[in-house]
Amino acid sequence: MQESAKVQSAKNIGKEAKSEVLHNSALCTSALSALSAQTIDKEHNGFTFSDKLEVENLDYISRKIFDLNNDSIPKRDAMLLGAYNVLSGLMGGSNFIENGKDEDTDLKVKRSGVYGVYDGRRVYAPLFNIIYSSAGNEKGNLIFNKQLATPVRMEMLRKYEAEKAEYDAAVAAFDAKNKKDRGTTPEKPVYRDPFVPGNSTSSAVYRALKANGGWGLMYETEPDTVSTMLDSDYGNYSDLMRKAHHHETLSMTRVTDDVHIDINEPRLSILLTCTPGQLPALFPSFENGLGSRFLFYYMPDEDVKFHDVFAKKKPFADIYKDFGDYFLPMFHAMQQRVGHPIEFVLSDDQKKLFLDTYQGVLEEQFGMLGKGIRAFVFRLALENFRYAMILTVLRKLTEWHESFNPSDPRDIFPEEKNALVCDNRDFHTAMTIVECLINHTARVYSVMEEEDKRNPFAKIGKVPDNEQQLFMALPEGEFRTAELLQVAKGLNIPERSAKEMLRDLTFKYEVLNRLRHGVYFKPSAKRS
Repeated sequence: MQESAKVQSAKNIGKEAKSEVLHNSALCTSALSALSAQTIDKEHNGFTFSDKLEVENLDYISRKIFDLNNDSIPKRDAMLLGAYNVLSGLMGGSNFIENGKDEDTDLKVKRSGVYGVYDGRRVYAPLFNIIYSSAGNEKGNLIFNKQLATPVRMEMLRKYEAEKAEYDAAVAAFDAKNKKDRGTTPEKPVYRDPFVPGNSTSSAVYRALKANGGWGLMYETEPDTVSTMLDSDYGNYSDLMRKAHHHETLSMTRVTDDVHIDINEPRLSILLTCTPGQLPALFPSFENGLGSRFLFYYMPDEDVKFHDVFAKKKPFADIYKDFGDYFLPMFHAMQQRVGHPIEFVLSDDQKKLFLDTYQGVLEEQFGMLGKGIRAFVFRLALENFRYAMILTVLRKLTEWHESFNPSDPRDIFPEEKNALVCDNRDFHTAMTIVECLINHTARVYSVMEEEDKRNPFAKIGKVPDNEQQLFMALPEGEFRTAELLQVAKGLNIPERSAKEMLRDLTFKYEVLNRLRHGVYFKPSAKRS
């Protein structure tokens, strides 16, 4: 039996224990029993997703990562999210974009890779994620996901070394000639790397993205690196990240260095890890929209135990590098589609379910958190579309590897193929993942909203009597928002107030669990 996840706690945010949240004894007793029940009741834990996936419905890489991390559900969730983040960045790297000329000599943009059309915009795969937990909670294992990019990184390095050797030879020949015979000075090659350094200025990030042709991965597992960077260069970094998330043109001018950089359709993936107390440093205010570009996941504190350090026979770095080798043919296949990219599309049934789901999520979250949550919901939906794209690409790769005698990566996408239709299994996996991330993201928003109100992670004090009354009147087990509103009506609580209380009971006091939009769970106080 897998080790179950404890319910995540926003109480840790800001390092405030909030021990006074549940002073009233009746609610305190029920709440503690409820939390204990949720700990062992994975089915009704809305803050994990991998325990709700059908393993046989996953692609090869997802299955392998799933099996590697069976000792902890939250850790397995985090490792899957980290892998998808790196792979999304590599997919963005395959979206090579260049300006060519057609037969009439007019400028024509040539693209490659896989893209989707979302809300009338061309959308690529790269994701923005933040995984946070207390110090020493095994989120350090996320560093192994960087090995997924090692094969691409080594190819880029070998190309650079070859270009550098040619450059050195050309410089030697140039210097050996008389000045009048030298001609044009050889151009020094640009060093390229998939990973964009988070511990540098925004101008260095611009240069790195430009060198790569507009793409890169920012994957930082040392949070102080990023918070220090944002603190010193916040305005430029914030603008860069906000625009990159939607592939909007990035422009930078440095008059003193005579530098002007334009990056069309930037494809930047970002994964950051931090402790709860570092979130305010990363996002001093949610008003500028940077926070709503990220999907959050909180890894809870788990039972103290010394795990079997001899269980794995092969270093994780080698295992994940092997996964990178497995992915490399897909990277090449997408790169080779210059001038003929593949469009990722949803089926009509998937589109209907997607639209219905996010209309419901928008109404639910708006009722609980107000108009400020709208930007989060809109971007949650966009990230859901991206997850579906990533998983469908991985599915296609798995099918190619498992086909009879796979050899040429160009066979992954036949020349005549123009569209990649989302597999139903991958669509539902993506929906399950983001359904979970909605809960984590709403929790962060709820707490950060208090920060913006100059009440940063303060101790909440006693639970108001009317919220206690509503909690005690709710049925145990699953219930819908409509049922809560009916209970509230019987208690003479207005609908808007009831939705705000639902928010508090779920994200502030954490005695209810959101399962999916419109469906909540109240554990039985009798369970242990």
